[in-house]
Amino acid sequence: MKNKSYITWLIKRSYWRFRLELISGRDDLPRSLFKNKRIIIIGPASEVELDAKGKDIDDYDIIIRMNAGVKHATELSGALGNRTDFLFHNFKMEGERAAGVLNNKILNEHKVKKIIYPTLTAATLKDYLQKRESLKRTIQEVEVAFLPPSSYRRICRKFTPYSPTIGSIIIDFVLSTDFKELCIIGMSLFRTGYDQHYNNKAPDVSSTRKWTEAGGVHNPDFDFAITSRALREAIDDERNIVLGRGLSEALGVPFKGISTVEMSRHDESSSF
Repeated sequence: MKNKSYITWLIKRSYWRFRLELISGRDDLPRSLFKNKRIIIIGPASEVELDAKGKDIDDYDIIIRMNAGVKHATELSGALGNRTDFLFHNFKMEGERAAGVLNNKILNEHKVKKIIYPTLTAATLKDYLQKRESLKRTIQEVEVAFLPPSSYRRICRKFTPYSPTIGSIIIDFVLSTDFKELCIIGMSLFRTGYDQHYNNKAPDVSSTRKWTEAGGVHNPDFDFAITSRALREAIDDERNIVLGRGLSEALGVPFKGISTVEMSRHDESSSF
């Protein structure tokens, strides 16, 4: 009986691996879309409204949000912009840890162009396909897509034995593109709590860490170490990056509200 169960499991695993290979050549999020573009990633950390002050968010070429980010922006009445180009979403729409409802009303109000499922593997493919079909029946005007499995595998290798959070997935992916400017606000890599309009169950650092760890697949310290290192390397390479207050403090980079390239030039001119 055990051998039969094992063989059944092996067949199913092989089948879904085969199905994944069939669609792996598809690129729903080509890096060329980001070339020479001004990009902003908007996270759910408590300082997000402060980070957004003085910024014309809708002026960015590409606006990226995550999970309940569209609902979050809607509740803040335009303080976080009125448009979303790419919404990275884990498709968990029910239960205590739901990542935000997806429906025509909220997506159309925020002009969402594409919903990106970021964690496609052979193990998650069946669930993705089922939920995608369900979404297609209720969401007619928004494309449902996925991060290329090869990109997700590349990112996961850095985070082994844990899984990267959706924020770290987005940052890593965008850093791999040839952007003109990357602005990241409302993210602190678990060094502050969630904004109350996004998640009122985790308003401080301690509760945010517990919330993140409760899923059993993420490690806040590991996430911080890997993603902060990638950002520091990009800054050292003089890539044009603008950091919000929480992320600046977490990385030990002085917050000046300007890009790290402009900051470096300013510091050099001030030294004379």
